[in-house]
Amino acid sequence: MIANDQAILQRYVEKVGAKLEDYINEMIDKPFARMLFPVRTVDASVAFDIVERRDRTGDGAKIVAKGTVPKRTGMIASEVPHIMHQFMDSFSINEKDLKREKGLKDDLVKICLDNLQRLENDIAINGNAEYGIPGIATMAAANTNGMITAQGTWDGSASDRDLYNDLLGARGYMRGQFRPMFLLGCNTDLNWLRAAQPDTRRPYWKDCASLFGKTEMDNPDTWMIEVDSDVLTPGYVYMVTKNPKAAEMVISEDKQLRPIPLQPGGNYPIELYSWQTFEAHDNNGFVKIKTTE
Repeated sequence: MIANDQAILQRYVEKVGAKLEDYINEMIDKPFARMLFPVRTVDASVAFDIVERRDRTGDGAKIVAKGTVPKRTGMIASEVPHIMHQFMDSFSINEKDLKREKGLKDDLVKICLDNLQRLENDIAINGNAEYGIPGIATMAAANTNGMITAQGTWDGSASDRDLYNDLLGARGYMRGQFRPMFLLGCNTDLNWLRAAQPDTRRPYWKDCASLFGKTEMDNPDTWMIEVDSDVLTPGYVYMVTKNPKAAEMVISEDKQLRPIPLQPGGNYPIELYSWQTFEAHDNNGFVKIKTTE
């Protein structure tokens, strides 16, 4: 028996005791898209999600003299179509490999599901210009109020650092129409909210929690969404509402596996897919904050 044969035999005698999944990155694969967006489901037959926008017409209620005929209030409606997009990944596995390693298919399915989640997360944040899908960063860039520039660099390298007032200013950019629920950013930027204030030694996040409807007793991870620099450009954070009037994630078919019959050569092709999209309704629900002066 040659050395390589001995190594293969030894692998089965000693059985793999642990699998280190190097392809897993929790800051990329965590399903934060569904944390940040309200999720609405529609029928699997839907190709276009039609959103009807309604607004009032008329002057509203007024004080009028006895016998006076009031002006009428009415409503105007318009329809906005949003196309559903197919998110997909796939793999092919040989029948011999299935016989040799029973769990291989499950491992490959998991990798594809993680890849679909990565795509969903990336589009939720950055959108997709080719297909006209908005993301948090693109909606914040289109906020008519503009962007907040930090009063003092968040890393403390400049004077007048005031993270609370930076976030308070961003809240004002929502024009009172929306309430902030999350602060989204790279871990390198959001980490400065955990720094101690020089005068009180209190972490900055304890004073900022109330801006997101939380208290200093709440875990900051419930409103600070930290992502990897592969997902979001460092140097900017985003104040995010979670309100269907601002934006939604719409799903017609959630993640599913499409098995395909055995193909020539003994290969099983397997596809994983979903039909979904992200819809922007009001850009004022998202504010971009530059963490440097």
